[in-house]
This record gives sequence, structure tokens and C-alpha cells, in this order.
Amino acid sequence: MLYLIVSALDTVLFPAAAIAHTAGAQPHRQLALALASVAVVTGPLLAAYWLIPGTIVAIVFGSRYLEVAPLLGRYGAAALMISLAALMARYALALGRTRVRLALPLVALLEVLALTVLHESLDQVVNILLAIGAVALAVSILAGLLNPAPDQT
Repeated sequence: MLYLIVSALDTVLFPAAAIAHTAGAQPHRQLALALASVAVVTGPLLAAYWLIPGTIVAIVFGSRYLEVAPLLGRYGAAALMISLAALMARYALALGRTRVRLALPLVALLEVLALTVLHESLDQVVNILLAIGAVALAVSILAGLLNPAPDQT
């Protein structure tokens, strides 16, 4: 759910930022609006994932799956970070900053390797997703936003 919400906002951000950048304007306003929208829409959902995970799991999946309810908050945080990483990466691409396209596949490979080796429990899997989400977000910010000039790598 969180990923879909961020993706919907992302589809508006990319062309708006690209148009602003091409016109010589500062596209940071579009990014700020997108991030504020993400916070307003996903904040209450993520809070609910942490505060009432059992209720959400029971309503959406049924009481048979209540065992996974304690994982919902961390899983939601991981999904949000991965979504924000994608949003930030596409924002960087809209500005012509292409290094991010080289960095994120390496993070995805790290995720596959970690899940291949460490998958003894759902708790372990969710912790890996949480860590990968944080790494992906950091990489998308560092590779995209801190790259001051457009590059052609």
C-alpha cells in the first residue's frame, strides 16, 4: 500500500521536476511538495502499522495470520524507505543526474544475496528488508542529490 501511494506521487514528480529543471527553475519545490504529500498520506498509515498491527492484519488477511502482526510496522518502514529511494532516484534522473542508475542495482544485488543467505525466519527477512531500505534510501540521496552537476556516466 505504501509503495503504491509513493509511486502515484512519483509519477507526477518526475515530469514536473524535469520541466522545471529544463526551464532553468529550481525543481526542489516539486520535491518538497512530493515529500510533504508522502508524509501526509503515508504517515498515518505507517503509524497504524505500528500502533494497531493486529487489527490491520485481522481485517485485511484474517485472524489466521495474526502471528505476523508484530512485523507489520518494520515491514511498512522498509517499504516506505524503498519507495522513497525510488522516488529520490527518479527525481535525480529528472535532473539529469544518472549515477543513481548505477548504484541502486548494486543495492538490489546486496538484497538478493542477503536474503539468499539469511532467511531462517520472517523476522530475519523483515530486518534485512529494513536494512536494505535504509541503504537504498541513503544511496539514492548520495548518488542523486549530492551529485551537483548532471553527468553522463
